[in-house]
Amino acid sequence: LTDINISDINIKPIRNTIRFDDNYKQMKSTKSVPPIHLTPTSGGRFEIEDGVHRIQAAIKLGYTSIPALINYGE
Repeated sequence: LTDINISDINIKPIRNTIRFDDNYKQMKSTKSVPPIHLTPTSGGRFEIEDGVHRIQAAIKLGYTSIPALINYGE
């Protein structure tokens, strides 16, 4: 588990506004972010495997980094 700068992540659009709203409300009230799952890509950037709505909520809340689990493959 590591904190990753949000600026290093390729952000995907929100797919489910209800899920986004739920994540936003939970993160706003608890001030905690469940880790997202990332895969490294070229140039030191990351793709989101799981956590699109959490990262979008983090952005809306003004976070500059987010806890992540990085899948480097096998």
